[in-house]
Parts: sequence; C-alpha cells; structure tokens
Amino acid sequence: GKGKGKGKGKDGGHGWGGGLGLLAMKLLVPPNEASCVLGKGGATVREIGQVTGTRVTLSGRDQFYPGTQLQELVIKGSSQESIVNAAMQVLERISSLSGSVNGGDARVEPGGCRLKVVVPSASASAIIGPGGSVVRTMRDRSRMHVHVEETIVPPGPPHELTDQVVSLSGPLDGTRTALSMLAEAVGQFASAPWFDAWSGNSHCGLVVPGLVLFADGGKGKGKGK
Repeated sequence: GKGKGKGKGKDGGHGWGGGLGLLAMKLLVPPNEASCVLGKGGATVREIGQVTGTRVTLSGRDQFYPGTQLQELVIKGSSQESIVNAAMQVLERISSLSGSVNGGDARVEPGGCRLKVVVPSASASAIIGPGGSVVRTMRDRSRMHVHVEETIVPPGPPHELTDQVVSLSGPLDGTRTALSMLAEAVGQFASAPWFDAWSGNSHCGLVVPGLVLFADGGKGKGKGK
C-alpha cells in the first residue's frame, strides 16, 4: 500500500515513504576533487561511508556527466541526515586539502563552495516551490545562491530517469543547510515507484553532442558571450 508516512520528524528518519527506503544524493565533482575524495585505492570514500552509515561511489575516471567534465559521486543511505553528513565529509575533505570546493569553477574564494547536485527532474518543481518559495527559503537560510538549471539531462521530454542539476554557490558553512533542504525536497519522492531506478541509474559517459552545462558558471542560461 502507499501509506502516508508519519510527517517529517526531526531526525530525518520519518515520512520517507516505503520502497527500499534508500535515499540517494548525487554530486558532480571535477577529477582533481574526485581523486582527493577517493583516497588511495578508494580508502577515503570507504571510510566516509563507514563513519556515516552510507555507501559512497564515484563514476569512472573518464565517465563524465553529460555536458560537463565532472564525475558523479553518489551517496546512498537510509536517512536524510546520513546522506547529508556523508556529503559534508566529502566537501570538508576537499576543502581541507585545497582551501575551497571549486566544483569545476576556476576562481572560488577561500572557504567558498561551488557545488552541482543532480536531482530527478520530477523533483525540480518541489525544489523550486510555489512561486519560487522553497528555493527562496533555501537561499535565505543557507546564504548560498541556489539555481535550478532548466536543462533536462539527457535532453528531451522529462521522464522517470531524467535529471536536472541544482547549482549551489556560496560559503561552505551554508552548504549543510542547503543540502538538508534539498534532500528533504527530493526525499518526498523516495517512495515513488521510479525512485529506486533513478537512484541506481547514471547518465555518466553518455555523450550528447552540443550539450554544454554551466557554460556561464552555473548562473543560469544566458545567450550572450
């Protein structure tokens, strides 16, 4: 049966619907940040997974997300809290080594973070909210710039396995708040019949001729040069 869940719950454990109950968060990282998160022989990602009770995997070294030169890092866990904790460990690991999280951008202020989060395109309107209310709250609370890219990946009509990308930009210490709210918005769909398939699916390695994401630094689409 569908069931209604038990409301939100402070621990992120309730109201996450049935199904396998596994949540997924997908982040896009440039190869230099990816190798820093992997660690020697994958030791670092394994450790992050063990400490947070999640499973952290990374797309292959040449398996880039369509329209980018970024690899996909996937975190799977049973609660919103655990996947956000794992994501923060990943970002803090990167930041401690390089002073910021650049997410593939060239110039990022010390202590800053540029992050691309892959979400199901079916969840985009929940992330934006009625009249943009949810994304506005996310910006206010996290002090980050939050932008939902319009491009459907792969391009075409949206379906159960298509993605959209949310670009976050701002202070690293606002990232936990932004990711928690993002996980909550996406988590509303965790019990949907298609969610497990979306979690396990990756478009990495798919070449889409002419597709370039974030050509303007992730600030939305602009036609000019």
